[in-house]
Amino acid sequence: MQEAWLRVRRHAPAVLAAPLPYMMRVMRNLVIDHGRVRARRLRQAEVDALLEVPGDLPSPEDAAIARSQLRLFARALAGLPLRRREILIAARLRRVPYAQIAAQHGVSVRTVEYEVRLALDHCIAAMAAAEDGYRMENGEARG
Repeated sequence: MQEAWLRVRRHAPAVLAAPLPYMMRVMRNLVIDHGRVRARRLRQAEVDALLEVPGDLPSPEDAAIARSQLRLFARALAGLPLRRREILIAARLRRVPYAQIAAQHGVSVRTVEYEVRLALDHCIAAMAAAEDGYRMENGEARG
């Protein structure tokens, strides 16, 4: 209402010519302006959602865990026979097709599949054993 009064005072000659239509137009415009202001404001839920957006960087704890996992994996890879390690690296890290790996090593595609499976089984078991050993050294229960 105060804003309407200020607008009436600012445009007094127009008010005197047609006071009721002028006041109706002023009130309608104020309602529209108020709606626009409310539409531009973020609701509390929207503000909360923006504040909870995770960053692109991992937390220091997640980074330390990833480095530890990478060390365990490198150690597990080192424990593989040379050909099995080369096949696993080609298949899973370099994404070389099995047929191409088979041709490079002079074996069948079935042998490549078998070597990859054995290599993965070895790495999973070696990493699990290393994690279990760490937990035992630090008095943690397996979880």
